[in-house]
Amino acid sequence: VGVREIGGSEVYATNLVHSPNGCFVAVVGDGEYIIYTALVWRNKAFGPGFGFAWASDSNTYVVKESDSKIKVFKNFKERPNLIPIGYKIVDVKGGNLLGVIGTGFV
Repeated sequence: VGVREIGGSEVYATNLVHSPNGCFVAVVGDGEYIIYTALVWRNKAFGPGFGFAWASDSNTYVVKESDSKIKVFKNFKERPNLIPIGYKIVDVKGGNLLGVIGTGFV
């Protein structure tokens, strides 16, 4: 089996997050995220972000934009004003419930 180059990314990756169904890969680094299709490595979505997590359905994801702001997307469209955050965000986690981690709590 020959080796094949699938392409490259525009950011220096600090985190790679595969969607639960394996169709997408999110690359996080340099203060931004880019979602690629897994097979042909085409750019699907991008934006500013320091953290990223998929929900269990692979159509919903959350992006940590800053220490005080997150964005939730469904079918690659933002769901505005969904979750007001009144504390410092440490990280975001995915799964059946999207989690926002603060200092000492979830």
